[in-house]
Amino acid sequence: MWMVFVLIIWGLMVGTESSTLTSQLEMEANAILNSGWWNTSLAYYDISYRCNWRQISCNNAGSIININIDGLDTSMGGNNFETLNLSTFRNLESLVIKYVGLQGTIPKDIGLLSKLTHLDLAGNHLKAKMPLSLGSLRQLKYLDISDNFLQGSIPHELGFLKNLITLDLSLNSLEGAYGSVYKAQLPCGKVVALKKLHSFEAEVPSFYESFRNEYMEKGSLFSVLYDDVDAVEFKWRKRVNIVKGVASAISYLHHDFTSPIVHRDISSGNILLNNEWQPSVSDFGTARLLQHDSSNRTIVAGTIGYIAPELAYTMVVSEKCDVYGFGVVALETLMGKHPKEILSSLQLASTQSMKLCQVLDQRLPFPNNAMVLLEIIRVAVIAFACLNFNPSSRPTMIRVSQSFATELTPLTVPLNEITLQQLMSEELKALFHIVNH
Repeated sequence: MWMVFVLIIWGLMVGTESSTLTSQLEMEANAILNSGWWNTSLAYYDISYRCNWRQISCNNAGSIININIDGLDTSMGGNNFETLNLSTFRNLESLVIKYVGLQGTIPKDIGLLSKLTHLDLAGNHLKAKMPLSLGSLRQLKYLDISDNFLQGSIPHELGFLKNLITLDLSLNSLEGAYGSVYKAQLPCGKVVALKKLHSFEAEVPSFYESFRNEYMEKGSLFSVLYDDVDAVEFKWRKRVNIVKGVASAISYLHHDFTSPIVHRDISSGNILLNNEWQPSVSDFGTARLLQHDSSNRTIVAGTIGYIAPELAYTMVVSEKCDVYGFGVVALETLMGKHPKEILSSLQLASTQSMKLCQVLDQRLPFPNNAMVLLEIIRVAVIAFACLNFNPSSRPTMIRVSQSFATELTPLTVPLNEITLQQLMSEELKALFHIVNH
């Protein structure tokens, strides 16, 4: 009798759980239908197959975890945000609706999305104030509501977002990717990067005070490299550590989100340095959330000299575009100038026979510490691997970060005799654990 009772209870629990899941999926489907955002009269937008739509992805249970609508979705422009019942999407992890002319205000029930880690509403026509409920998104790591028509002060509830890494609140699209970056200290003490705003009324003292000083006191990596006084202070260990830090930051964008984020403008001008010579990858105005089931075609964005060559003819953006930009920055950091001459003649025997010591920044003395020189050689090997003309032959950024974390192995050849050709060899790539993925 007791066993029968247990089985009945278990059956009721399973039935209830199944019923709850079915109810959740039905609510999500109804929210999609009632929003009017998708033309469900078209065969492609059959609501039963919503998990296969370009703008939506689901978990194994069929619940929506990702909504990604960008400027490519021209048929979805001008929708009102409030017609989408956000409260039904309890499993949503990433919400990207950018540059589609989204109207209305940011709904208060956005705060119910407790699993949300990525929120990007940039480039729309959203008005009124930021809802206080944004402070309830405790898992949020990336918040971009730039280039809208929001008014009022930043709610102090943002101070509850202790996982927040990137915050972009800029209102002027002209400043977008190139605006000044300031330090903003949230009430909890968390320091985040905040783009220069078009207009800003700060009622929170910690925000107001932060605007008196630039966030990254050293400025950009570009400005340091091209200033003879700063460049001399920019010793080899500092340069190597900055390259490592940038690699880690890009790896985070590519591999630590539900969908990879491709920056699309990795350049020395977009790497900011603080007083401790610690780097931050800045300017996400060109960033793009990748969808692996779509073509990811795009207009060419980025800084001339750092754009991956394949974008010129394929127009397809991928993580390997950032890998190429990183390779340019890494080599530029070692050389003290943009490596355009080397990149344009890399296939020539005369270039390949050049020694590494000939291309290093001549404003600094040649490193006399063997371990420092070995670190420099590793950076150079990784840089050239990232600059491979074939994107599939470039390493992933997580592989680059892992390579920097491995213990250095002494070389059998004189370090000051190493040529560029040797730096590009499979032997040295294997030695430093740079393999193609």
